[in-house]
Amino acid sequence: MLTFDTQFGPLTVRAHGPADGPLLLALHSSGSEGAQWDALAARFGRHRVWAPNLFGHVGAGPWTGADPLHFETQIAALAEVLDEVHKPVVLVGHSLGGLIAARLAASRPTQVRGLALYEPVVFGLLHDAPPQLDDAPNLMRAFELWDPDAPEVWMRAFVGYWSGAGIWDILPPARQAALLEVAHGVHDEAKAVTFDETSGAVFETARAKTVVVHGTESPPASRAMAERLTQRIEGARRMCIEGAPHMGPITHADAFHDHVATVLG
Repeated sequence: MLTFDTQFGPLTVRAHGPADGPLLLALHSSGSEGAQWDALAARFGRHRVWAPNLFGHVGAGPWTGADPLHFETQIAALAEVLDEVHKPVVLVGHSLGGLIAARLAASRPTQVRGLALYEPVVFGLLHDAPPQLDDAPNLMRAFELWDPDAPEVWMRAFVGYWSGAGIWDILPPARQAALLEVAHGVHDEAKAVTFDETSGAVFETARAKTVVVHGTESPPASRAMAERLTQRIEGARRMCIEGAPHMGPITHADAFHDHVATVLG
């Protein structure tokens, strides 16, 4: 485990592979942790794979910052990490991690040489003309359920939107408890992501070799975001994994890793 000191506090990073290998930075989804990418690290063993535990999520513990957790905080902290690297990097991101990876690629076009994203939550692109919100209002309405004294109601709805109705009830009790422990930070950040209206033009400066992947069983808005982001990054390809849900990098890991491989060379 590595630890980077950032202006927001220590950022822990799971590190795999040879120290002198090509660097691959893998960013997990909301409510998850760096361990989400252990299988990816095993697949690409010649690479130096860093998998941060993003602030306020399961791997890092509850957010304790003075301000509500925001995805811009994650972006700024990881920018500090990349400032210390001084070498090219490939970014892999899932959902929230995909949004963060895409933003970093756009702000560092000479450093980020490869970008593999699975259903990045770039909600701002749905507001670009012509607007195409699809089922995103269902998620937006879920935030009306938030009660800081009873976070399970909102967490059930949030997990249900992304992973399917009833999924919360079949999660192991330990997983439910871990998610509820970080619910306040996850809620604040997810709300900022969902209601973000930043134009897709912000991504047009990315120059990385890019693949944007989505599944056939994901929420319509998630697939729409993948399509719109692909259109914003020069040369990007959009690929689909048949039968995969929003958690495709876990449920269909081999198929997603095949797409990651296309941006490594």
